[in-house]
Amino acid sequence: MTLAAYTWLTRLAALVAGPPFLAYAGLSGRHRDGLRQRLGLGPPPLPTADPRPRLWLHAASVGEVQVVRSLIAALDGILGEVAVVVSTVTPHGQACARQQLPAEIPCFFAPLDLPAVVRRVVQQVRPALYVPVETELWPHMLAYAHAYGSRLVLLNGRLSERSFDRYRRIRGLIAPLLARFEALAVIDAVDRDRYLALGADPSRVRVLGNAKYDLAAGPDVAEAGRLRRRLGLAPGQPVLVAGSTHTGEDEVLLAAFASLRPRFPDLVLVLAPRHLARLPKVAESITRLGAEHRLLSAVQGDGRPAPVILVDTMGDLGRLYGLAFMTFCGGSLVPKGGHNLLEAAVWGRPILFGPHTADFQDARELLERRGAGFLVDDAGGITGTWLRLASDQAAYATCCRAARQAALEQQGAARRQARLLHEILTGPLRRDPARSHPTTPELP
Repeated sequence: MTLAAYTWLTRLAALVAGPPFLAYAGLSGRHRDGLRQRLGLGPPPLPTADPRPRLWLHAASVGEVQVVRSLIAALDGILGEVAVVVSTVTPHGQACARQQLPAEIPCFFAPLDLPAVVRRVVQQVRPALYVPVETELWPHMLAYAHAYGSRLVLLNGRLSERSFDRYRRIRGLIAPLLARFEALAVIDAVDRDRYLALGADPSRVRVLGNAKYDLAAGPDVAEAGRLRRRLGLAPGQPVLVAGSTHTGEDEVLLAAFASLRPRFPDLVLVLAPRHLARLPKVAESITRLGAEHRLLSAVQGDGRPAPVILVDTMGDLGRLYGLAFMTFCGGSLVPKGGHNLLEAAVWGRPILFGPHTADFQDARELLERRGAGFLVDDAGGITGTWLRLASDQAAYATCCRAARQAALEQQGAARRQARLLHEILTGPLRRDPARSHPTTPELP
């Protein structure tokens, strides 16, 4: 597939599916969040008088927003003369960005990857540097940003085996897009090899680590103590924190919780579904178990504990891990690729995960080698690991130290990637003979 073919396919899809989708969104109210911005009709909330060059960081959803958080923290003092803006794809990602990023950073919904829409938004934002995070390779966005004079850098690049297979089928489209990047910062050697196989220039690909792990650098112990008091937890009361769970995992966690309660009657399960839309179904599962639960947002520090706390807020999972005797990282008992294991490990607690951890395989292997991470296949595996470590204080303490050390050793990727951005912005422009004039892009 070529860019021209992709352009005609997207135009055809918009022509066929656009009117029914708009009618559905208008009648149902769903997918209306940021729709005008997605269509390029509502300009992003950007300051009009800011003369600084603009750095556009693009994150798909909540996970990529965490990378952006790390990068912005690392950029402080390095790129102080650049105005940062952030776009996201999903509503959850947008809510997380507005909640967790500095208030002065404008956040908006990314445009749909349609030629007229992308052209309009690029003209509105006028980025000096366009930086997609991880695997956000939208063809029209990259082509138009490049044609209008923006310099392209990929940060925290990763390609799962599934994404690599998908992109490999359209290598004719992807390879010319990768050639437009002045630098591609990837997480590890596997990602480097996959990008090279898709046609990236070897001289522009750098292995700089995973900036998402830098968020784990400084757990706030005092804040964890305040949170424990707010939830009515006694000192030393055992807590199992299950983070970013998906459909099919909640029932397993609840079954393990029910098995452990006879031995640990004051055990508390903190259950954080990955997608908040699933909260009603998860609550039904808790009710069927016969357990009382409270929503995290409803807990007001009244000292009334609940055996199950259902997390219905965004951005709190990292500090909730600080309550745990043991943590479970979701998206791993079902084939979702897993979630950030080291975000939990930095608190110095044993980490449980299922077999599906392809997106965080490096972290899994690191934790398993250190004796801080444990593969579980079902509720029996969770309860067995809990009982074994709860009965051996020396082994538990060793495991906790290993988890914390493994997380801290991964620090520094965000700083390295920030330095790369500084290098690109302050260095000479890499000329490309195929590059169109910034004001007259010759694109389909």
